[in-house]
Amino acid sequence: MVSKKTAITVIITEDSLKVHYFDRTLTMQLELLDDTIVNNSNFLIKLDDIEYWDAPDSTKTISIVELQKILDAVEIYAEKNGKTIEFE
Repeated sequence: MVSKKTAITVIITEDSLKVHYFDRTLTMQLELLDDTIVNNSNFLIKLDDIEYWDAPDSTKTISIVELQKILDAVEIYAEKNGKTIEFE
């Protein structure tokens, strides 16, 4: 029996997070929480900016269930890598 891939992959770049979920990608822009950079670890993600997947799926909305799974994966990633990411 073959099972489907269910893992979510999170990759951080200089100013964004890329989340791969099944065959779709979501890029979330990061904003600094304060004016000083401390190990690049204090970031904010605005939830109101997250509505659609990246191209070629840019017409498909992200469901609440998918969004919760993505946010959970981002929190786990941040914790493992010593980052502080807050959601607004």
